[in-house]
Amino acid sequence: MKKRSPTNSVRTFFKNNPEEELTLKDMQIKYDLSFEHARVIARHLCERGELVAVKLGRKNVYRRAA
Repeated sequence: MKKRSPTNSVRTFFKNNPEEELTLKDMQIKYDLSFEHARVIARHLCERGELVAVKLGRKNVYRRAA
């Protein structure tokens, strides 16, 4: 069985849970990623218009783009 990529896992999470929000720390824990890998995935999905970053205090929260 082919292992799902972390990017596709994050994409699928937001597709299945459109009301949810994740921080980079949440992505690290949920998908066993380094901080840098979570940041790259979030930036990639934001650039593709799939996620938006919302500033919450000193950190960003990521949610599905409308």
